Amino acid sequence: MYQTLLVLALLAWAFAIAYSVSRDEPEPLDDATRAFLADTCVDTHEALARLGELPVRATPEDAGALATSEQRVYESMVETMRTASPDDADGAEALSAWLDDWDALLAARAEHARALSRGDASRFDLPAERSGSSKPITVRMDEYAEMKGLEDCTPTVLRVEITDGPRQRPDITDDE
Repeated sequence: MYQTLLVLALLAWAFAIAYSVSRDEPEPLDDATRAFLADTCVDTHEALARLGELPVRATPEDAGALATSEQRVYESMVETMRTASPDDADGAEALSAWLDDWDALLAARAEHARALSRGDASRFDLPAERSGSSKPITVRMDEYAEMKGLEDCTPTVLRVEITDGPRQRPDITDDE
């Protein structure tokens, strides 16, 4: 009996290893989903560019007004991305978790935009990856996007972390 259980356990372990090694990508996104997400990010960059930059001598209230306008663009992006339907269940779950991170980041950003609008020039503190961690959630978010070939969708490239200074947005347009 013990030998049978040991053989079954070894077979299950071997299958799990073979499955994970043979899989092209963990938590894969199909090409259509990846293209949809990338197009959504291009649209987001274009909408953000139309908002412009802060004036040279911007007040916290100016920064709050721009951050609030940007907030609507970011929230629209996440809402649109949530309509994606990856073919792979693991891919769908990972995408949903990434979008949940976006929700957490944008909730903190919205609170900071409200503070700026009231004249409070305090610094924007990024949410941590997990309770008790000093690692910002944006690190994990950037890593996911880069791993999926969605470099233009990272919070860093989208300048989400900047609420009260020059955005210096990259020129990202739809080449098609």
